[in-house]
Amino acid sequence: MSELPIKLPVAKILLAALAAPGVHARTILWFAIPVIAVRVVGSLVEPASAALFGWALVNFGLTLILAVVCHRIVVLGTQSVAGFPIVWWTWRETRFLGWSLGIGLIAGLVMLPALSVSQSPWLLIPLLLPGLYVFSRLALVLPIVATDGVAGLGKAWDLSRGNGLRLVAVVTLLPFSLEVVVAWLPRPDVLVLDLLLIFAELYVFVVGVAALSMAYRELDRARMGPLESAGVATP
Repeated sequence: MSELPIKLPVAKILLAALAAPGVHARTILWFAIPVIAVRVVGSLVEPASAALFGWALVNFGLTLILAVVCHRIVVLGTQSVAGFPIVWWTWRETRFLGWSLGIGLIAGLVMLPALSVSQSPWLLIPLLLPGLYVFSRLALVLPIVATDGVAGLGKAWDLSRGNGLRLVAVVTLLPFSLEVVVAWLPRPDVLVLDLLLIFAELYVFVVGVAALSMAYRELDRARMGPLESAGVATP
């Protein structure tokens, strides 16, 4: 185990994450079909208020499954999802949901004072930094859970030691920047353009998940050391 934390290669991770949807396009698209279908239906038919919650729940669940798939592809390789049905739900996804909600709650509590005192968006961004810092470090739990590892907040915090601000850049700033770009895209009521917008949103989502997975992979390999990460037993 390394005594000193490595410096996370932010630029390398960001570039690799931007390319990840293309590198793994075939596998990701297969598992994204249900998400795309549900969102296309939502764009064509405005659900009634009674059905809106159900539609949102299905969309959320399918997107969560896609996140688990992306984590596994990046950390373990495409063979780790070979044979998976296109839609499923197991204890793994339940754990992933629970940890996601828990980490979001913790980060939200840290951000709460900033949200309550700031009315200027320019002042709000730096005030939210502590919450983003906490979220970015604890989010390492998610690829651990997705790959069936033993998760824990202490483990994620220790693994991210010395790389908090680098993780903020990788885990939050990159996806947020891409989401801002997508949010500014025109949204005409045309099916083809709606479909392109759905693909753009999914691209941003996959890039964000891939960036988190790659950061975890780099830090975990450094924690194990070169021999263990290569699969060689150490005394």
